[in-house]
Amino acid sequence: MARVGRSFPTRPIISRGPVAPGLLYQSLVDDFEDNILDTTRWPNTFGVTSEVGGRARVQCDTGFNGYRSAKTFGIPGSTAVTQVVTLPSAAGATTAYADLLIESDTVTAGTRILFRADAAMGLLTAALQVGFADGGAVTAAFNPLAPIWLRVREAAGQVVFDYSLDGYASVGWTTLRTASTPAWMTTSTTYATLQSHRDAGAADFTEFGSFGLFLPDPIAAPPPLYIRAQRRRPLPPGAIILRAPDTRLPPSNRVAVGLDGSLLLPISVRLTSHLADVLLVEEVRDLTFRTRAPGGFSSATLSLHRPVDEICPEIQIFGRMYVYDTTDGSTLWEGRIEDPGKSSGEDGQVWDVTAIGPSAHAQDEHFPYVPIDTSIDHYVKFGGSKANTTVSTFTDANDNDGVKVAFPGGVAAAAPQYVSARSLRIYNAGLALGSVRATAYASDTSPGWESRMYVYPAATLIDSTTISTSPTSFFGEVGVDFAFGQTMLHLRMDRTNPSSPTSDEIWTFWYDIVVRSALVDEEGHPVSDHSDPWVTSSQIVQDLIGSHTSQYDPLDAFIEETSQHITQLAYDSTTVVDTFNDLMALEGAFYWAAWETIARSGKWRIEWRPWPTNIKYSAGIEDGWSSPGSAADLYNKVAVTWTNKVGRQQTTTRTNSVPVLTRAGLTRSDRIDLGSEIGSAAAAISTGDAYLGEHAMPSQNGRLTIARPVPNFETGHQDPPQKIRAGGLIQVRGVDPLPNALNSDGRDGVTNFRIVATDFRLSDGTVELELDTDALSTSRAIAQLQRRRTRH
Repeated sequence: MARVGRSFPTRPIISRGPVAPGLLYQSLVDDFEDNILDTTRWPNTFGVTSEVGGRARVQCDTGFNGYRSAKTFGIPGSTAVTQVVTLPSAAGATTAYADLLIESDTVTAGTRILFRADAAMGLLTAALQVGFADGGAVTAAFNPLAPIWLRVREAAGQVVFDYSLDGYASVGWTTLRTASTPAWMTTSTTYATLQSHRDAGAADFTEFGSFGLFLPDPIAAPPPLYIRAQRRRPLPPGAIILRAPDTRLPPSNRVAVGLDGSLLLPISVRLTSHLADVLLVEEVRDLTFRTRAPGGFSSATLSLHRPVDEICPEIQIFGRMYVYDTTDGSTLWEGRIEDPGKSSGEDGQVWDVTAIGPSAHAQDEHFPYVPIDTSIDHYVKFGGSKANTTVSTFTDANDNDGVKVAFPGGVAAAAPQYVSARSLRIYNAGLALGSVRATAYASDTSPGWESRMYVYPAATLIDSTTISTSPTSFFGEVGVDFAFGQTMLHLRMDRTNPSSPTSDEIWTFWYDIVVRSALVDEEGHPVSDHSDPWVTSSQIVQDLIGSHTSQYDPLDAFIEETSQHITQLAYDSTTVVDTFNDLMALEGAFYWAAWETIARSGKWRIEWRPWPTNIKYSAGIEDGWSSPGSAADLYNKVAVTWTNKVGRQQTTTRTNSVPVLTRAGLTRSDRIDLGSEIGSAAAAISTGDAYLGEHAMPSQNGRLTIARPVPNFETGHQDPPQKIRAGGLIQVRGVDPLPNALNSDGRDGVTNFRIVATDFRLSDGTVELELDTDALSTSRAIAQLQRRRTRH
């Protein structure tokens, strides 16, 4: 079963050693990181168990399996705690649980401490059982999809049952029950058991992450240390500093107006860490920051006049840097400190602080991701199939690619024998099925045979039909046809009559196979509808924010709904930013960006929105303009390569009329590789057409410098250079000699351009805009990313 909704730091490796008699449970510590059963600590382990991936895995079936400690521990003053990482699937069971038990051989069987997490019932149970029962047991509802810590402790004649979602040593625990310590606990030696059991349904497992270990308590931030900045450089010529008593409020996520204006521009910089919170004005030597679309806040560099031997508690790796406009308190840039450095030279002693924007968090995690998969080259014969049967990929007379499951001629087949093609791709990705669909027909209409679709591990039959030469559609959806937590699709042909040899080969051909994984919305809540044989980019963005981007605020996320159908999106390994890049290749009109934190949550704001079509800014070329020329970016043909369902490479060629190239009698072509991850015929067509549309006309894209306020048509105000962000459209005057060259709206690559990047410099108060291309056009850059990435 997949782990949902959280991740945890790596636990320390615990040195092994013998467990001495009479020790408290605090001395029984195991992180399971060595993937080997420690028989010194767990000498009485029983049933089917293993250590896999740093976890103690206990099989959950209709028997009883578990880790069991030495029988040498006392209860008074003891604390026994375990982390339950993965609970068994609830499918097909009325009870399926993980237990933390404290028992003794010196009392009657069934007299014990029981702390149970039951995935099927969704209940925690705290019990002091006698004869395996406790009329005073206390229960509480919990989420079986999230990891949970269970703790039993005894102190001052009381047994206390606590649970936690965080596992910190001393905070975040909820007490479920407190009861008087039974007499047998004060005199008996005991042992701990980590046990799992279910009353019905397919066998799976429980995973325990540790025993006797807590996560370190979060460090409480000390009161902020406010440091009054001191000037360490001469004033610029003509500058006048007006001093007044410092009556500023402590810094917050929004800085009030009226700050010290000792910089040439109304800008201040705030640095925060777990040690200090400092607002800088006077000692700022220089500052640059960059925004990009796609991406949002990108990078920043801050230079400070400070002695290199000074202790600066506010400058810490992964601390925060904020750049504010002191006229209205708005955020100009924000990110995390990555690389603080120092130097000494002709300019004196200097600190150089580099920071990265929130867009970098989209590269934090590599993970398998399979929201929708139509490929068939990974279906293999299931081990339970009858011997001598076959599973193979096949292309039929109608050019349908599919999977054929077959009984060869002359093989005696008796009910309930079958042949099954199984897909493990969702299982291997650690995901759960959202929906499954396929179409099937058979070699003939012989009686006693059925085509069947199952999902596992619950072995749920989705649909079945007597074999027929006519196509039959099969479909199943989570929450409707099967329970959440199913991970494997089985496409079968079953014998339903008594044994008889087959004279000729009998087969079922499965094609148009579409497997979708269960998605969540941006808040992490399960999506209820997986009925379509496609996904959209907005659904994928929501799922990524809800499941793989904990640094972004889901409640304030802006996600424009999209309608283009995506029929293949499956990765063995990807990142959020790689997936976003692929979505932009498929949806050429959209981009993503991450901006300032939301005060409510302290997380960054993220958006997925269409490129604008209305002009936001207007500016001339008085402060600087350069255009490198654009003939090299003209193309009227593109070859899009992709991998089809059976793993064969395909090429889709798209063309477009480019008048300049036509007049010159030229054909210029380029190449894009979509691989199997996003490869499909529809994706190749939409990607190729979008790419050619970007390269159909000569462009005067380039770099524009702005050193003065410019009109913002959205707000009706004049925006200074530092407030201009990437992502808008700007109309540039003076770049075309024709009187009617200034178009009133829309991007044309002649006078109206997308702002794809901005670079602001405090030293001269200017911003340099990269227009339409960030050295290359957006789509060309994405195409080059496709070529550089290893495609499968």
